[in-house]
Amino acid sequence: QVLNLSETPLCVLNSFDILHFSNFYFGKDTWKLLFVRHPKKILTVHGWVCKETFYMLKHAKPNLKTTTGALVGLAFWNVAVLLFDALTCPSRRTADENGLRNAKIIRNGIFLEDYSHISPTNVRLDQNQVIFTTYSSFGGLKDLTITRVLRVVERLNQLAEGQRVILLVFGALSRTSNTKWIRFMGYSEDFLSFLGGSDLFIMGYNFPELGYVMLESAALGIPVAKFADKNNVD
Repeated sequence: QVLNLSETPLCVLNSFDILHFSNFYFGKDTWKLLFVRHPKKILTVHGWVCKETFYMLKHAKPNLKTTTGALVGLAFWNVAVLLFDALTCPSRRTADENGLRNAKIIRNGIFLEDYSHISPTNVRLDQNQVIFTTYSSFGGLKDLTITRVLRVVERLNQLAEGQRVILLVFGALSRTSNTKWIRFMGYSEDFLSFLGGSDLFIMGYNFPELGYVMLESAALGIPVAKFADKNNVD
């Protein structure tokens, strides 16, 4: 059962055996975690909390509200681990980056049958268009990864003869102005349909672990490309 911490009474939270959280930004309702006695509390950390937050504060030109929220989040992060009975991460690298020495490593995984009903959405205006899809998760480093992908698409369109690459950008975005070849889609319930109708899913990072969207792409039969460097050839 999916719950919203802010909307769920404390008595209801205490009625469960296990509470699993995948986001440590709880805001003003964090106090509830102190009074959850019966269920075991598990926190899964996906991103690089401190590194992503510092990058966002340095490069994304956040406003006062965003800056305050980021600083509060960093302060809470120093005590967050004390509120949970167990911590998990999808990779050892993520655990190390967050200083979570005792975190259990549980790799990302999906169930293939959940994707058998997805109907692809084709956005091609003509047969000469090639559709790339990318996704930007929450975190300060998203601007860096998306910038890499944008440069690749712009370069491909400069070199292409007879074909053009259309890039669909989904997720948490600081840029929203579309160009001739790039469409910022934001969050969409139809993301998987657009992904299923694309020719390639491209990621802007070079981390070795497989994220959920990469697994979903594979389940839909969509090729995946991501960056590599001399120290990390994927």
